[in-house]
Amino acid sequence: MYFPCIFRHLFLFVLALLSLNAPAQVDVVNALKQKLQSAPSDSVKCRILNELTEVASDDEWPGFNAQMKKVSSENLKHCAKGDKEYFIFKRYYANAVNNDGFILQSQGRLKEATDLFRDNLKVQEEIGDKVGLAVSISNIGALYEQQGQMKKALEYYDRALKMSEAVGDKRNTAHLFNNISNVYYALRQINEGFDALQKALKLYKEIDDKHGISMTLSNIGSFHDYQLEFDTALTYLKAALKIKEEIGDFEGAALTLSNLGITYRKMKQFDKAMEAGMRAYSLNEKYGSKHNIAISLVFVAKTYLEMSAQLKNPDKAKLLKAIEYGEKSLALSKELNYAHGIDEASHTLSDIYTALGQYEKALENYELYIQTIDSINNVESRKAGIKSQLKYEYEKQAIADSIAHVKENDIKNAELEKQTAEIKEKRILQYVMFGGLTLVLVFAGFMYNRFKITQKQKLIIETKEKETKKQNEIISEQKRQVEEKQKEILDSINYAKRIQIALITSERYILKNLNRLKGSS
Repeated sequence: MYFPCIFRHLFLFVLALLSLNAPAQVDVVNALKQKLQSAPSDSVKCRILNELTEVASDDEWPGFNAQMKKVSSENLKHCAKGDKEYFIFKRYYANAVNNDGFILQSQGRLKEATDLFRDNLKVQEEIGDKVGLAVSISNIGALYEQQGQMKKALEYYDRALKMSEAVGDKRNTAHLFNNISNVYYALRQINEGFDALQKALKLYKEIDDKHGISMTLSNIGSFHDYQLEFDTALTYLKAALKIKEEIGDFEGAALTLSNLGITYRKMKQFDKAMEAGMRAYSLNEKYGSKHNIAISLVFVAKTYLEMSAQLKNPDKAKLLKAIEYGEKSLALSKELNYAHGIDEASHTLSDIYTALGQYEKALENYELYIQTIDSINNVESRKAGIKSQLKYEYEKQAIADSIAHVKENDIKNAELEKQTAEIKEKRILQYVMFGGLTLVLVFAGFMYNRFKITQKQKLIIETKEKETKKQNEIISEQKRQVEEKQKEILDSINYAKRIQIALITSERYILKNLNRLKGSS
């Protein structure tokens, strides 16, 4: 399985560091420091300083490199060009410049690093240092790889490869085959990448380079993991782990255990994944850097999360354990200002809190994840002291991890696109979910406010209706009384009228009878 390999090529600079087991490493550094104090000449001092830049801790080696650069530079002022000592000090000066370029590259200052490596090419050409020249050319290729310019990177790696083969430098040739395999994976030329790994493994076996063998076995395991051939992947990873344990590379063993755990997680063998993760955590606590401890913690958190996710109903106990390890990882990463650890821990915690339905904390961690990604992409925010992180990135990204879940080649490339789309969809759904939750809360607040207003208005209306009803009743009563009075008046009028009509009738009757009597007389 392949992931964009920003730091894998930098193994060239830390291979010597890995060649020592953890307890012995301290003894070697102390012994070299003592020899440095009693160095009989500046050339011997430069040789010791050069060794110290390879085996000293992240905090110390840049200081030794600065001393080597200063001592070699001062001596060059007094050497005649072409003398034996001139070539000796020029070579150490070139090595120091290469290390400066490494520091610039780790800080993300790629333009400055490129200029430094290109200038160093001229120095190495002048003194005929073909080995150093091949390394500098390889470093320029690594810079192009880091910027995603894979074809340009491959061009420089091929140039460096031919030079290393020409001088018979099998170790550097093997390193280059490993770097070339990374580029081929990035270009989705899977078969070519696998062939390069096989060539690297053959060369490492020829020179009996145990670290190189174990590293390449891990990368071959990565290839089979990429092909979803998990059983074969486990075989190679276990072989790599066995060698690391035999040579006492316990920090490297911890990283390989994490890789094994990732493969077991994909196989849904969570008990074995957890066992591997806890062993890695234990080794890192004893021998590893704090950066690797942070990554081991988040690995355990992810495993608890995935164990819960396989159940029909979320397992709250497992999710609470996931939070415990995730929060520890985040706190340690913040303490170290370790951007990659913060990114891993915050993203994992966001998923865990979402599974628990604690959306506010889920959103808080997801926002931290986005901020950290933006910070990582901002080259000015990168720090020089991340050599241990680079070693972690080299081996971690050589295998399948859980960030992008890249799956198959050719036929399986469609699945890769599907996985990428699912990740994007998941993030969009998270945004929609949190946005929707916010809208629901806002709408709920709005509706509650409207409810209160409506209730108040209803109360006012009911009060007015009662008042109106009372007034209507008063008016009706008054109307009834008026109507009764009117009726009484009308009845009186009608009665008087009937009396009047009755009187008028009697008068007519009298007049009629009078007229009748007059006619008869």
